[in-house]
Amino acid sequence: MDKVVAKYEKEGEAQQEYTSFWYRATGWPRSRRVVVNVEVNTQGTNQRFVATNRPGSAQSVYAFHAERGDGELCEFAENGIKELKRGFQGE
Repeated sequence: MDKVVAKYEKEGEAQQEYTSFWYRATGWPRSRRVVVNVEVNTQGTNQRFVATNRPGSAQSVYAFHAERGDGELCEFAENGIKELKRGFQGE
């Protein structure tokens, strides 16, 4: 975050960086890749994290997961998840 904030202050333009690291939470049977999106702009700072097993660059993996929430795949993916959950609940 500090690196991206410094770059924003130096250049005066919105900045966005991606990175990833391996992490194993308590209770997880194995480590997972955590992808990080850091943004700095006139509205402030924003960090978002995605735990994934998807291969690829941090930017492409984050874009894939973000697409689920607000892109073309949103309706299909989110509705599919809702249907699956309802199926488990017997609705």
